[in-house]
Amino acid sequence: MRTQKINFPEHETLCVFPDKRSELPQALSELQLKGQYPVIVLIGGVIDKEHAAVTQQAVQTVSKIAQDLKSVVICGGTNMGIVAEMGHTRKRNHYNFPLVGIAPEELVTWPGGPKSTKFLG
Repeated sequence: MRTQKINFPEHETLCVFPDKRSELPQALSELQLKGQYPVIVLIGGVIDKEHAAVTQQAVQTVSKIAQDLKSVVICGGTNMGIVAEMGHTRKRNHYNFPLVGIAPEELVTWPGGPKSTKFLG
């Protein structure tokens, strides 16, 4: 398993890349989530235009609850749809609840990292 700090334009984040299921407890330890947290699992998808306003309101509500309860939010770790909106809402409101994105490494891209084209073909 490897860990890597990734620099984004406005912040740095720690990424953990476990190679096998047995490394998951160590991966969680590497993320330094000490203590006990309520957990919110966000399963998203594309936000259709017809429901954009109500979806945005729901994401804002979930974000506020996560902040108030000091919850960990676990999501798909992509920059699209509801998952992306959660990240944007967290940033826009200056929230600091832990936001953990989970995605297969070969499907993600980050500054200075791999450039995935898996969904472009």
